[in-house]
Order: sequence, then structure tokens, then C-alpha cells
Amino acid sequence: VLTIAEAQAEALQNNPGWMAEKLGLPVADTAVVTAGLKPNPVLSVSSDHLDLLGTGFNATNGAGPSETALRVDVPLERGRKRELRLDNAGYARKIAEAKYADSVRRLRQDVTLACIDLLAAKAKLALANDNLQALNKVVQFNETRLQGGAIAPVELTRARVAMLQYRGNVRTAELALLTARTHLETLLGRHPGGTIDIAGDLKVPLPASGPDLRELQTTAQAARPDIAAVRVDQARSQSDLRLQI
Repeated sequence: VLTIAEAQAEALQNNPGWMAEKLGLPVADTAVVTAGLKPNPVLSVSSDHLDLLGTGFNATNGAGPSETALRVDVPLERGRKRELRLDNAGYARKIAEAKYADSVRRLRQDVTLACIDLLAAKAKLALANDNLQALNKVVQFNETRLQGGAIAPVELTRARVAMLQYRGNVRTAELALLTARTHLETLLGRHPGGTIDIAGDLKVPLPASGPDLRELQTTAQAARPDIAAVRVDQARSQSDLRLQI
């Protein structure tokens, strides 16, 4: 039995999708290191007209004398290319951080909704079982009334048919509970088929007044990491344009 907070913490440790998204951070760090590398000098050595057979050089064999060349190439980058590469890679690192934060936000949201679905499925199944028990009592009561001659046999048959029909609703509620439990186990990185459960109920006190829509929109635009990723991506495209120029 887990609380919603415990389920979120477990998902942030074992969820495969979140773990894959997390690997984008070291990749972005590697790109920053690569962007900051300076070009290495190149040392070249060459030899021509070598007298490997020992024939010597004369008027007939005019292939010499031997020549040996030593060359060093040092690339010189101009136009602040290294600084622009680092700037571009830094924006890519910020985008990776924003996407990582957004994956955490979405995973917390998915786990919370899955927990609520599980609680709702449990409540519906309990209600269905209570209704089925009530119908069973109605059938038993009608059987007693039929024995006493108070009702016709058709009334007992009608009650039994209603009870049998409602058993299908109970099976549907059981299937919904199994589906909700399997979905939650998948989000937590567990193998489906366990007996995980969520503590608590759906009794949440409602606020006296609803929130202000504009305030919610302003908070979302300032805090949501996916919006921040779009803004940083726009800045990165401008940085990439400067680098290409």
C-alpha cells in the first residue's frame, strides 16, 4: 500500500521513459565539452628519393639526392567560432534540462492521475458489490413473500433477472480496477500482476471560490518547463544562425 507521494517517488526511480529522458543530460554535457575543443596541430613528415637498394646516385641514376620534409600545420579559427559553438551548446544543455524537468512534471501528473483512477475504480467496485448485496437481499425477501403467497412468481423472477444483470456490472468494475492497477504498475516500472494499492480516498474538500483564470495562465507560462524549452530553443536557433554566418 502506497501513498500518492510514495508512488511518485518510486516512479522517479524506476520508470523507463523517465530514465531514458535523464540520459539526455550527460549527452548535452558531452556536446558542451566537444564544442569547447580547440583544433589540434598536425605534424607531417615525408621523405623522397630514398636509396633503399644502395645503388647510389650518379649521372645514370639521377634519382637523388634524398629529400626529407618536416611540416607543422596549426589551424587558426577566426570569427569567434569557438565562443559561438560554446554558446550554441550551452543553449542545447538548457533545452535538455527543461525537457528533463518537463518529463518529471508529466510523470508526476501521470502517476497522480493513475492513483486517482485506482481509487475511483475501488470505490465503484465497492458500490457495485453493495448494490449486488442489496439485490440479493431483495431476492431473498421476495422468496419469503412468495412462500407466504404475498407476490406472484413473476415478481421473484424479475428480481432474480435484475440481480443476474447487475453481476455484469460487478465484473466490469473488477476489470476497471485491474486495468487501473496495471497502468499504475507500468508507470512505477513494476511488472504487471501485483497487488499494489493506494492509501486514502477521494474525499477532497472543495475551496470556497474558484481560482482566477488569468493568474493560473500567468503561473503556467512562468513555471512550465515545456514552455521554457520552447523559449530556449528559439534563442538556440538564433545562436545557431550566428554560428553559421
